[in-house]
Amino acid sequence: MFSLLSRVLGLSRTERDDAIILKKEAVDSFRLHFKIKTLVEEIVTIEEELEQDRLEFERRSGKSLRNTQAEGMLRHQEEELVKKLNELKVLLRKSEIEEHHMESCINEIKKFVTQNKVKEKIGNNLDLAA
Repeated sequence: MFSLLSRVLGLSRTERDDAIILKKEAVDSFRLHFKIKTLVEEIVTIEEELEQDRLEFERRSGKSLRNTQAEGMLRHQEEELVKKLNELKVLLRKSEIEEHHMESCINEIKKFVTQNKVKEKIGNNLDLAA
């Protein structure tokens, strides 16, 4: 399918290979954004659970969590949240790098398309001149 399309568009083998790579990078970028979305949802869930646990304990005991054993349990959940936040930061940095790379690839494609249009116009003008 892709080779037929590349023939119709008049792409060279290198240009076709570049387009295939760009498609793969777009799919990878989509997967990365999905991972980030999933991670953010997990973080929100952990934060909500942490707050519910704290409120439930305070309601049952009539005491603040600041001075109790349950603080250890909540610390563990907080550590898990920090880990998830760190993972998110790494994924966001990677996403920004990939987004920049994708923008440069798109600009290259735009240049290529523009060059082909110019070549086509020049070819049409030469045909008319002949």
